[in-house]
Amino acid sequence: MKLFKVKGIVIKEVQYKENDKIVTIMTDKLGKISCIAKGAKKNNSPLLSTSQFLVYSEFLLYKGTNFYHINSAEMIESFYNLRIDYDKLERAFDVSKLLNKLAYEEDEETGILSLFLNTLYIIENKDKPFDLVRNTFLLKLLCLLGYTPRLYKCSVCNEKMFSDDTNKVVKYYYDRTTNSAVCQECYNKIINNNKMEIRKYKEILEGTLYAMLYVISSDIKKVFNFDIKGKTLNEFSDFVNEYYLSQII
Repeated sequence: MKLFKVKGIVIKEVQYKENDKIVTIMTDKLGKISCIAKGAKKNNSPLLSTSQFLVYSEFLLYKGTNFYHINSAEMIESFYNLRIDYDKLERAFDVSKLLNKLAYEEDEETGILSLFLNTLYIIENKDKPFDLVRNTFLLKLLCLLGYTPRLYKCSVCNEKMFSDDTNKVVKYYYDRTTNSAVCQECYNKIINNNKMEIRKYKEILEGTLYAMLYVISSDIKKVFNFDIKGKTLNEFSDFVNEYYLSQII
């Protein structure tokens, strides 16, 4: 019997039979997997704590016909303070639902686990607006899954979106049909040629574009190292949710 040693966090648990659970684990080597935790509901079970929602552990697994089975597990982090705070737990549950919905089964993209753990740490320990945390997580997750919007250069002229002239007032636009950015000059030419094309585009604040580019290009460990608020945060959140719906739903 081949054993697999992985690190992972439980992102969903379902009661199974009288004393067992089926847990969904986001792992570092196997991606998202479903596992049988035999006897995990018993008070004296060695899997009682490690099979709980949002517990991060090192697992020893073996592959069955339809599921992995947990042979043993050792807890690494319980996120206890998060799980006993209802508001924080609700936020973590919201993020875990996105992860459950979007992550592929047995995809070996290791960055997703790191992103999720980092997100839980931010929810547990930092006083950041949840809209910012959730949508930063969602945009970075979409990028890791291969859904990266093209925002650094204009999709029409291929020039960088940001002007070196700091005194020049520039507007930026997002093309919903190609998931890419368009500079003001190219946008004006397109609209002048065909007024109906205006429905394809959405104007983007400079701060919003900077924020999105930061999330797209940053290291996972540093992805939350920025702050936006007010209109910029609202637009950032609206953009990420619109982009998510256009790509996934």
